[in-house]
Amino acid sequence: MRSGVFSGTESSAIGREAINMNGIPDPDDPGRWLVRPWPTNASFCNVVRHFLNVYVWRLVQDTDVRRQLDYFSAYRAALENASTHELTCAADWQWREELLAWWRGAWTCSRRVFAASGR
Repeated sequence: MRSGVFSGTESSAIGREAINMNGIPDPDDPGRWLVRPWPTNASFCNVVRHFLNVYVWRLVQDTDVRRQLDYFSAYRAALENASTHELTCAADWQWREELLAWWRGAWTCSRRVFAASGR
């Protein structure tokens, strides 16, 4: 698999971790990943790191509402389903809850913008 390009049939492994093939295809270029696949057993912190890297390098100045909406929905779902084994104190859990609440708000806002754009 070339970097950022997929055929939809690949299976792979990184460092003996299974890859979640639920990466998000780019809606404007379905042959490319909007969000590359991440390990199926990714921790909450790993998911945050993975999605922040995508945002900083690909989407921070992208004004395409559909791409932003796809990103927000994937990030929210990945956070909600990420392993929490590394969250060991009350502050960790508070950070998780605050981040999830923020993403729920971003998701709601993005859906409204998407609907208003007529797409």
